[in-house]
Amino acid sequence: MQVLKEEVKAAILAAACDEFMEKGYMHASMRSIAKQAHISAGNLYRYYPNKEELFYAITTPAYTRMLALNEHDSGKIGEGMAFTLEQMITQIGHVMGGLLLDYRKEMLILLDGSAGTKYQDAKDQIISVFAKHVQEHLERSERYTDCETPFTGQLAALAARPLSVSFLEGLFEIMRLYEDEQRIRACTMRYIDILFQGFGRLV
Repeated sequence: MQVLKEEVKAAILAAACDEFMEKGYMHASMRSIAKQAHISAGNLYRYYPNKEELFYAITTPAYTRMLALNEHDSGKIGEGMAFTLEQMITQIGHVMGGLLLDYRKEMLILLDGSAGTKYQDAKDQIISVFAKHVQEHLERSERYTDCETPFTGQLAALAARPLSVSFLEGLFEIMRLYEDEQRIRACTMRYIDILFQGFGRLV
């Protein structure tokens, strides 16, 4: 009986994931989820008493993993070795690539379908975390300070968020476009390589 219950729960989560990805939290329907999971609405509510709890059961693991990006740049690779900007972004690119593979649908829900939930600002949060790291590395870059302008000393702060949005939106688009693991991994790394042909001018 326990195996059957776990199978039902898995079917509910799979159906809900598809429903939230297609319609977003606001327009998703518990009745539709029950239908896709081939169970009655009453049975669905025995597992998840409301749509909000079901939504968080699906998205919280991805959200937690996403915020863990903050821990991947303490400024060091190993002991006593400072990250370069390229190493830092490549490292986060690897982590994001893993996220895309492990939680593709859940991440798409967080990015595009979480309005009306406590995770509705998830996209802005990850951009802000990333921008903070980019700014710190730009400020430390000796080559960056070679460019004298009226904004010298402020450019790192001004440029960090646009650079971060550009980089992350590209990764998010890879996630939207592709489902195949090999293609996601290959596109992610190729994207990072191409991007650094431009970033290399700054760092």
